[in-house]
Amino acid sequence: MTCPHCGAEIHDVPAYAMVSGIQSLQDRIQKLVAKVGAEIGNFGKRISYHEMTLRNTFPDLKMGLRSSPLADKANRQLISQRYLELREVQDQITELREQFVTPVEENIERLSEMFKGSTEPIPCNVQFKTRFELLFGRVRHIFLKDVLEVSRLLGTLKDPSYQTEIFSRTLARTVFTHGQQNIKNIQQSIIACTSKKLPCLEVELRLLQLSFQCLVKCVATPDDVTCSSPDMEKSVGRILNLCEKYPRTAGLYKRQAESLRYSFLAKSIPGHVFMEQTRIMEKGWRECKAEDMTRCSGGSHPYPGTAFEICPECESREAAPEVAGAEGDVNTSPYEQHLAPQEDFLRWMRSRRAHA
Repeated sequence: MTCPHCGAEIHDVPAYAMVSGIQSLQDRIQKLVAKVGAEIGNFGKRISYHEMTLRNTFPDLKMGLRSSPLADKANRQLISQRYLELREVQDQITELREQFVTPVEENIERLSEMFKGSTEPIPCNVQFKTRFELLFGRVRHIFLKDVLEVSRLLGTLKDPSYQTEIFSRTLARTVFTHGQQNIKNIQQSIIACTSKKLPCLEVELRLLQLSFQCLVKCVATPDDVTCSSPDMEKSVGRILNLCEKYPRTAGLYKRQAESLRYSFLAKSIPGHVFMEQTRIMEKGWRECKAEDMTRCSGGSHPYPGTAFEICPECESREAAPEVAGAEGDVNTSPYEQHLAPQEDFLRWMRSRRAHA
């Protein structure tokens, strides 16, 4: 029997089957990673589209609202219909995250632990669950930001029955309550970024969290407990440090950090966080294929090597394949260390690959 890849004669079929199985498993992992990455790119594009749509249709909403005491029901219906498509995107993100992304990531992490210390390229540090949490947070932020603007618009309408004013205050309270909840949720994702060595994603999450804090500040009453200025400065300081340390990834968001700091102090509606640099990253993932996937040398993060020169998460270069340090010296996995002398096929195969 000969190997279909290199033509070498095979004397140990079980050992060869293990090598072949590892390669098959690696191919499947690459396909799953590429599929999840493509979904991130697609959702990012849809989110940007709905954000632009809400912004462009705001003048139409303004013309459709009425200040008559009998128009309260119609106003509520008009505003509710405004968010139907955005709510659909949110539900799809949640469903895919829970039913596909999370199980895939958890199983890849188990495999990575099983092959820890191996020369096989299976171990990788997957960041997709946290990226989907960022996508979910972006949808919520777009929704609450628009709700705040609608609330302020309603506050300008003169309604002798005060129904419009009551509705305006209700919407403002919605922004406060849901904003605070999203701030807490994002904090958990930030902690995950530290353990997975994801500086760029941490910056994106901190910026989104800071933008939520700006929204909360805009609607808070004197009795409400919100983020303090020292806490804000501490978070911004962390963002700027990461921007300086990783100028080609996290550093692209430096301008947004400075803008959000001003919005927080001025208690004004925050500007855009995710702009051209975000769309470029999402485009790279959206167009990737399984054969494009590689992983970085710094954090073992998977990414499409054809779309990015460096890891888009930590700026590390592509991980180099394992090679022998000296003639006949090839790294072995924990499994290989316990093989019987006659079962040295794995070592022989890797030795050929290392010296090829």
